[in-house]
Amino acid sequence: MLRLQCLLRPTVWLYAWLSWQLLGNVLVRQQSVTLRMLTAVAVACLAFETVRLLNDKLRRHLCHVLAGYATVVACAGWLQAEGRWEDLLPSNPGVWGAWAGIGFLVVVTQLNRQQGSKMLEGLWGLSLLALLIASHSRASWLGTLAGLLAWLVGGGQLVRFVKGRRWLVLPVLLGGILCGIGLYQFKPDSAKGRWLIWKAAMPLVQEHPLTGLGADAFRRQYLYAQADYFRQHPGTPEALYADNVVYAYNEPFKVLIEQGLIGLLLSVGLFLSCLLRRRQTSADRLWRSLLLLWGVYGLFAYPSNVASLYVLFFLLVGALSDGVTDPVARQRYVRMAVCLAAVAVIGWGTVRYLGLRQRLQTETLEKDDHDALKTYPDLYEEYILRCHEHAPESPRTLNVLEEATGYFPGSVLFCYLGDCYRVHGRYEQAEAAYRQARMILPCRFLPRYKLFDLYRQEGLEQQAAAEGRAILQLPVKVENTLVFRIRGEVKRYLNSIQQPQQP
Repeated sequence: MLRLQCLLRPTVWLYAWLSWQLLGNVLVRQQSVTLRMLTAVAVACLAFETVRLLNDKLRRHLCHVLAGYATVVACAGWLQAEGRWEDLLPSNPGVWGAWAGIGFLVVVTQLNRQQGSKMLEGLWGLSLLALLIASHSRASWLGTLAGLLAWLVGGGQLVRFVKGRRWLVLPVLLGGILCGIGLYQFKPDSAKGRWLIWKAAMPLVQEHPLTGLGADAFRRQYLYAQADYFRQHPGTPEALYADNVVYAYNEPFKVLIEQGLIGLLLSVGLFLSCLLRRRQTSADRLWRSLLLLWGVYGLFAYPSNVASLYVLFFLLVGALSDGVTDPVARQRYVRMAVCLAAVAVIGWGTVRYLGLRQRLQTETLEKDDHDALKTYPDLYEEYILRCHEHAPESPRTLNVLEEATGYFPGSVLFCYLGDCYRVHGRYEQAEAAYRQARMILPCRFLPRYKLFDLYRQEGLEQQAAAEGRAILQLPVKVENTLVFRIRGEVKRYLNSIQQPQQP
């Protein structure tokens, strides 16, 4: 029985999962472990072990910190949505909506305690609820609803209310169906875009279903899969919802692609070992509700790619890892040693990152820095943009853009690459790059315009006219100056060659 309990410990699942992320890359996928990966694992270990070192009083203070941080993030996000203080705390509605839901759950639990001002906490909770609604984030709404229901069920309030009222089952089911339809109709384009992502990415799962493709594989390979999907389904109306996607918008699906079935089973085991624990204190109810919120939110968003939500996950796992399912508690000095080692790795990674960023901004990059930049997406994107803007004719820029297609194969990048090929007189390769950009986003104006302009410059009237007519037939999602300029140029060109448009 003790062995079974040990296997059910979240600690076992967590370290097995983190070990698979590192060792799987080296032993199975034959890929190197980058400093960024080590830093991410160290952050997970530090968050997990730190919260395990806290006593109940300090954990209650942690709840207050979470509520305060959630309020700041949600308010900053709302101000940004209103066009104010845009540089205060860069975020998006999905992220600050999730934090509004987290803060709302924490504050609601405080109303059930015999401490503090209930009126003040009630106003605080209502404010966070209003911010949650204002975020228009359906993933945040569903996650908060799931967390709230879990908290009510854990306390018995919901069970006592439903008991003896079986007639409520049918109205609740109908209400759930209607709510689902309403959420879909609220943002149908967003829902169709997510469905396109999941369908187009299925071939990535099939490549290595057991072990996965490795860290950041979705970012590196999804847009190629999206282009292949549109090649196999030409003219599909789904192309209207395509974008330069870097997130899977589904955490289990992302884990399946990058870590395979092994990683998925380990992560699900960790999640369930925390949710199904037998200890039922009021604090556990809150941690469990927040973890369920995180999980439901992660079915439609990308919390593991948001630093604050990534840390929150391991804080919640650590808070739920003690008690009955942890019969052999480790010595405190072992946990402290893990924390110190994690701090050292995080410090190393932070110094490395800040050094790279400073050298990038001052344009004093060293020879070894170019490979290191590839492991930090934000720095690498800035590096690519600087190279293209400052020296598009440089052979070094061309090499950088060619290498970048293995890391950020977006439509814009292939347009940059095509521009560089044109500068160097390599028109066939420029055409191939523009075609790839067009295939990634078939309904965007810029890739097709680049191809049209290339044909026009080369005097290929037939191809230019065909591409021009395709541009005029594109649906216009947002009318702006670029769209008007492109359509105007195309119309003038078609009139100049006096080639009638086919019906």
